[in-house]
Amino acid sequence: MTMDPYNLTLILLVTLATFAMRAVGAVVMARVELGPISSAAFEAMPVAVLTAVIAPAVLTQGWPEAIAGGVAVLVGLRAPTAVVIVVAMATVAAMRHLLG
Repeated sequence: MTMDPYNLTLILLVTLATFAMRAVGAVVMARVELGPISSAAFEAMPVAVLTAVIAPAVLTQGWPEAIAGGVAVLVGLRAPTAVVIVVAMATVAAMRHLLG
């Protein structure tokens, strides 16, 4: 596979822009004191983003995904996010195998 200079330049510029935004965000947030509501909102963000990405598949793809979504919700009441993701992936794989 070959990469033309235009695409390579574009990839490098987007990479630099992404790094710059993250670096500026880290520097700014290090100097800002968050209140309890803001802090709770930032802590809930990863779960909210994962839910927004995964919910359409859970609701539209079929029974294996719906069952895995239900299991993920139940496990999510007690376990950390990483455990929920692993359990949900294992459940959807098992349900696809069992249900076809």
